[in-house]
Formats: sequence, structure tokens, C-alpha cells
Amino acid sequence: MWGSRAALVPAALLMLLAALLLILLLLPVAYRDVGEEEYRYMLFKANRRFVVNLNAAAPGKTAYGLNQFGDLTNEEVRDWKRSRGLVLLGIIDQDTGFNVEKLLK
Repeated sequence: MWGSRAALVPAALLMLLAALLLILLLLPVAYRDVGEEEYRYMLFKANRRFVVNLNAAAPGKTAYGLNQFGDLTNEEVRDWKRSRGLVLLGIIDQDTGFNVEKLLK
């Protein structure tokens, strides 16, 4: 049964764990407490789920991935860009309609 959906589940789980490990190793972040760490992990999983769905919607046409903003909300990313003047320079992503806060409710 090569290529079955059952085989994809462990592969997807391994990819998720590898991505999380990479982020934890390359981008050391100190959270205030365990509660914040759990919240950020939920955000990361929701953002990753969105990326996986984007890639599944257009296989082979393009590839999306996670970056250093994987554990942030949309508003936190916008605030980060504003704080660096990137909005004024026109360097801001198009709104994808994705709202991670809705996934967490």
C-alpha cells in the first residue's frame, strides 16, 4: 500500500516535529511561562496547517513554508513590520485572508 493516506500521517507528523525542532534550534526564544509557550505552539501548529493546505491546493505550482514568524499572530507580524518601517516602504505581504485567531477559537 505505498502512497496510501495512512503512510502520509506519520510522514506529516515527522515533518511537523522536524520543523518545530529546527525553529527551536535556530531561533531561540524565551517565553515568559509555560502558558505562553503552549499558546505559541498552538499558533505554530495553526500556521503550519495553513501552509500545508496552501501547498495541497496548488501542488507543484509553488511551495510555501514556515519562517521566523511561525509562532506569531497576523497582528504581531504586522506590528513587527510597522516597527521597522516596512509598511511605509510598501514591503508588506498581501492579505491572504488567513486569520490564525479564528483557528484557535
